[in-house]
Amino acid sequence: MYWPSKHSLVTLVDRKSRFTLAAKVINREAKTVEEAVKEILQFIPKEKLLTITSHNGKEFSQWSSIAD
Repeated sequence: MYWPSKHSLVTLVDRKSRFTLAAKVINREAKTVEEAVKEILQFIPKEKLLTITSHNGKEFSQWSSIAD
């Protein structure tokens, strides 16, 4: 029997090198995704991070707090 999962992966991928960081989230709520992205960003030196492009899903509606 198939049970749809609410769990997801949040990934950040460098377009040039294809270096990937990922975090598992228990749901797709904006706050959960925001926390996961902030956690992933701790591993990237600020001088190396130039831009982040996300898709237009509701789970990325907290992008402005990530930008800080």
